Amino acid sequence: MQSEGLCKRITARALVFVLSVALVFTMMPLGNRSISHATESGLTVQTPVLVATGTDLVGNYKSVEGVSKEKSWTLDELKDLDGVRGEMYSGKKQKTPFTKTYNIVDGVKASSLIGDLSQYTDVAFLASDGYAVSFKSNAETYDYENPGTENVAGLASNRYYYDGFDTANPTKEVPVVISWAYASTEGSNQQPPDSKPTAVANQNYLRLFCGQLAAPGLGSEDKNGQLFNNKMQSVVAGESIEEVVLTVGSQQFTRADLLMMPFAERTYSYQPSGGGTATDTVRGVPFSVLLDGVDENSVVSLEAADNYEVGASGKTVKELIDGNYMLGYEVNGSGVYAKARSSAPNPDGYGFLTLYGDNEKPAKMINKVTVTSGSGIDFSTSPYKHITNGGQEGSSPYNIDAITGATLTVEGPGVKNSVPVSVRDLEGRDQGAVRATYADKREGSNINRMYEGIDLHYILNNMKGSNGIELTDRAKRVMIKNRNRRTIAEFTIDQVEEAHNTDTPIIVAYGTSLADGTNVRPFVFDNAAGADSALGNEDGCITLVYNKSAITGDANSDYTTFGNMAYIYVAEEETPGYKHDKAPYQSPDISNYVITVTGDKIGREVNYTVGQLENMVTYGDNGKPDNNGMGYRDEYSLANSNYWYVNEYEGVQLWKLLLKSGLNPGLADDDQTLVSSTATDGYPATDKFTIKQVADPNSFGFYEKNPADPNTAGWSDENNEVMRDADHPKGDLIRKGYPVLIAYGVNGYPYVE
Repeated sequence: MQSEGLCKRITARALVFVLSVALVFTMMPLGNRSISHATESGLTVQTPVLVATGTDLVGNYKSVEGVSKEKSWTLDELKDLDGVRGEMYSGKKQKTPFTKTYNIVDGVKASSLIGDLSQYTDVAFLASDGYAVSFKSNAETYDYENPGTENVAGLASNRYYYDGFDTANPTKEVPVVISWAYASTEGSNQQPPDSKPTAVANQNYLRLFCGQLAAPGLGSEDKNGQLFNNKMQSVVAGESIEEVVLTVGSQQFTRADLLMMPFAERTYSYQPSGGGTATDTVRGVPFSVLLDGVDENSVVSLEAADNYEVGASGKTVKELIDGNYMLGYEVNGSGVYAKARSSAPNPDGYGFLTLYGDNEKPAKMINKVTVTSGSGIDFSTSPYKHITNGGQEGSSPYNIDAITGATLTVEGPGVKNSVPVSVRDLEGRDQGAVRATYADKREGSNINRMYEGIDLHYILNNMKGSNGIELTDRAKRVMIKNRNRRTIAEFTIDQVEEAHNTDTPIIVAYGTSLADGTNVRPFVFDNAAGADSALGNEDGCITLVYNKSAITGDANSDYTTFGNMAYIYVAEEETPGYKHDKAPYQSPDISNYVITVTGDKIGREVNYTVGQLENMVTYGDNGKPDNNGMGYRDEYSLANSNYWYVNEYEGVQLWKLLLKSGLNPGLADDDQTLVSSTATDGYPATDKFTIKQVADPNSFGFYEKNPADPNTAGWSDENNEVMRDADHPKGDLIRKGYPVLIAYGVNGYPYVE
């Protein structure tokens, strides 16, 4: 929903105004992630939840001592380290009104992971989505209002818990911790809450707690809300370590990448070159994890940095798994680092991984794994991929950041967390790659083309370790959405499985060619370099491709021409509906939540509960809200500078609620008075509208991004007509007539806190 008038005045974004009763947050689940489970190989696999890395932590990376400092931990291992139990933390969230949080916390001290924090110039605490909070020892200033990643006070600064609102006297000093369990409450208007939490609650994610500063003028007013980083995944002291230590097909891994993959620990006995028997206790990545989803009959080639032959090279995936093979990064408690002998074929080689297997002498410095499928295709060098630049030298026109950095997002209530996967990462998944002939309809005729891409079944079932894509037990439906988040096709989980078991599974295709395999080209955006309109490799960098005859009961009658996709939305079999009237969404805390309508044009303060708002909405025979009443439901297009997407919302029409609250209907043409909103914590929404705009649904429209718009200011079309600048809204207007809503639900689900 975008305002035409406002779009003419604002160039950086298209405005969206859907007031929400609450926000839905998708968290990276911990749950039982540290609980072991047996794989088919017999190894016991555990999942790490946090890694510590960075140039300042490791120092000399090319040494056993250095790499030994780069470590990862399971949740159980974190709990065994020095930490806090039931410690209190305080923080200020907003300046006006003064809102303060009180938290009781269980967690591990950051110093238990990387040592004394004051020894480092920069330590970043990173969440799974890449958001970082950085502490700088040389920071000379502190941004009171916005203590983000640039102006956080030094690591040597002590941090405190303040029991009250007194700025002068802290209650006690507290350490920086990463928590797995906490509970919180709030105090405001210079008054602590009636009671503070006394017991923690286990969370399904890690969270950073840091305490408040005692610098002059701060104290208990230190606004450190932004420092409470959720979904913690890594601690980086200094710069990130970018060195690639392993290449698997088209994928490249740093050591930290491997440390965050599911691992196993095992004791191996073998005969060293000098005779006798040696025993090593190894921690590393099993091949059952590294090659998860690869056909068991595929042949695996192994290479070492010193160029010596690897004895296990040439084994099948099944043989490696059955032999309990793993790539060890820790041996006998120390990190793995080895350098080639001067007599080696490559005396300059070095490596960080050692291959272990039952009854096999270890092979050091493993740095490359290549899998050859039964088809004989080496997908790692495929010309269908952007990351190989279509088989050409250089990086243009296909291997460019605008394409390889684009993301496919896997989301919805049927997955445990929302995960963006870059095209670069997707194309590295040789284990799930498929090349086959498919047909779609173009200009009334069925046209055969060869396509290459990643099996949708593989994405949903075999990308748990590195990306965290994991289906819930209630996942039943898979909806494919285009770049505007409009659903273009829908399958059941069973249909995805059915297609997977054929020669033409449902694939997320990244490249195409003629049916005979000639004129191979990766997909590009419309009219971009590398496009061939006759071949049909335009409309975006990834495309949904599938064989309708391979799916029983295919219901996607409108999807006849393969097109762009950007989202995989996994849903449950049935949605609970938009209102908070069914378990587990039905509770007094939600139904009694109060929305206040006030202002001088209202002349009083009118309060409504969520329950009252929802009861105002009645439904017609089609099961949708009666638009002549208070309610409304529709798909709204939402946009900012980089993202365009569509969600379906249901709620109360704001204009009608204002009238019900006492607004004079004669003010419908008032284009001076603004309507604004404020959240419970006092944070004001940035978007404001005139009464005239709120009164007229035709002030807002549904836009779709024009595929030719590269998200740059001053974009012109093929006729050199300016399509987006200070006086032109970006995108193509589809239709008008979208009332501003106070929404209580989205996409068939009620909002939750």
